Amino acid sequence: MSHTHVIDGKTLVYPNDKCPICHPELYANQNQKRKLPRVYRKGNTVIVQISRGTMSTTTWWEKGNCFLHTVRKMARDRNGRVIRDAENKPIWNELTMRITIPLAKQYISELSKLINELESAVYKNANGEVVAEIPKRG
Repeated sequence: MSHTHVIDGKTLVYPNDKCPICHPELYANQNQKRKLPRVYRKGNTVIVQISRGTMSTTTWWEKGNCFLHTVRKMARDRNGRVIRDAENKPIWNELTMRITIPLAKQYISELSKLINELESAVYKNANGEVVAEIPKRG
């Protein structure tokens, strides 16, 4: 069985059980996954996905008592095409570094300070001098 909807003067026919207008919950998760960039968490890992081909993960490594921070980017040839392995899976260039808890706290603190300065429309250099003012709408 199917039914019709008229949208912008066009008649569209949908199956009763798979209509995206009558059943938006069927398609809600698909639309959310496609929106990039995004940040999300899976277990002990925080993922920052900038695009389909660029991402960063920060994972708690209990045995090493530190975070493993990895930045990954799909390898591309001279023409910009993704390089694939024998199983047709993309090859990723990646760099991983170990970050201790004290270092992670210091990094978050400095990043937080920078964000606060930028949001308050003033950027200060290492000496505390104002080097640029960001214009704001009045």
